[in-house]
Amino acid sequence: MEAVVIPGDGELDELKSLANAGKTLQAWELVRGMAPLKEWPAGKPREVASRVLAGVGAERLSDALDLRNWRERPGDHDAFLMAQFVGLRRGRMMETQAALVERMRAEDLTDKQRSWMLALDGWLDGYLSDYKPAHAKTDAALAMRPDDPWLHVEKALVLQAEDRYEEALELVRRAMELRSGYRPAVFLLADVLTQLLRDGEAEQVLREAHEGTEHYSYAGRLQAFHSEREDHENGLRYLDEYERRAPLLEKGR
Repeated sequence: MEAVVIPGDGELDELKSLANAGKTLQAWELVRGMAPLKEWPAGKPREVASRVLAGVGAERLSDALDLRNWRERPGDHDAFLMAQFVGLRRGRMMETQAALVERMRAEDLTDKQRSWMLALDGWLDGYLSDYKPAHAKTDAALAMRPDDPWLHVEKALVLQAEDRYEEALELVRRAMELRSGYRPAVFLLADVLTQLLRDGEAEQVLREAHEGTEHYSYAGRLQAFHSEREDHENGLRYLDEYERRAPLLEKGR
């Protein structure tokens, strides 16, 4: 019987680096000789396992691992944050905001953890059209970490909700400067360009991201983009790419 391989810190860092670079299929190939991802222990190993799974289409299993990680490590602020993103994807807006407010009372948060919680709280205010506190919170988060691309994306999302597209565009481009190819910024940039009726530029942004990474989500966006414009040939081409890049794609998604 072959020994069950649990990755060490060096391998975990390599997997995170591959995921951050959008090399999702390479990350998947790297873990195939290791223990099943759902069996990786709590903490950093399970967090990385979730990232790898999400990158190849197993989003529900990825979410389940994030929730399990938090349940087993309730004092882990990073695990808490990942669990809140799962809650948002499931539409639990009010519960998530209440949990964020409570968690921000902790005195041992790092600047990154506190700024992300504050920005997420602000985004939720914006989602509920309460823009004054939304801007106050996202501005405060950015003041703490002005070079964090995700915080620029959250601020831009609030501006987008107010139909302030040019201002949102400026912020999301700044996020792209801070981290080239940053997936949340790529998607928001394409969305804002579309809202500004700059469809050609939006398609180019998505196509360049698709060609420069292995992540399946860009193919999904491009499939929708072309299908909505009745370009069915390209729509079907990107659908094939979507399925090829998501070997663990779950039924019903």
